[in-house]
Amino acid sequence: MLKPLSRYKYSVAYTLSIVVVCLLFVYSPLLISLPNEASFSPWAILVGFWFVLRDFSQRELGHKVFIPMSIGVLVSYITSPAYAVASVTAWIVSELGDWAVYTFLTKKPFHQRILLSSLVSAPLDSLVFLWAFDFFEVIPGVQIFNLGSVLVASAAKLLAALAIYIYYAKQPKNLKKVATKHV
Repeated sequence: MLKPLSRYKYSVAYTLSIVVVCLLFVYSPLLISLPNEASFSPWAILVGFWFVLRDFSQRELGHKVFIPMSIGVLVSYITSPAYAVASVTAWIVSELGDWAVYTFLTKKPFHQRILLSSLVSAPLDSLVFLWAFDFFEVIPGVQIFNLGSVLVASAAKLLAALAIYIYYAKQPKNLKKVATKHV
């Protein structure tokens, strides 16, 4: 039963990551105070990994990558409507930006597309999500939108893209061909 799902392992991981981050933000936000009334949640780093997972999912599904995203959004809405609305607002902007950059740079190597698409999507997601988090009162009485929070959250999200970029950039060009021949 799990064998057919193994073809879509990144898409399944992408969907699960959306749900897990929702649960973490809603039930254990871990907001860390920063100077100038800024705040940061370490869960923002996980959002960076889900951006990368989205790119891997797009490799599996092509333009149908919006299916796992929609499933994740639906489960998030059941968990916390306010969080889901804030997330969907950010996802619409950032994921479409990520998708457009990733898709239209198809001639670039995979690791470069991940980095470039994340450079667009991470700041967009941080800006829109933090604003929507406050606007929709995900946690009543907690305000987290300000420039410092946006910058720190964006940088945290870019860590995953940078890690993937460095990993793939260091791989010998023929390594993947050799590895797939032996599998």
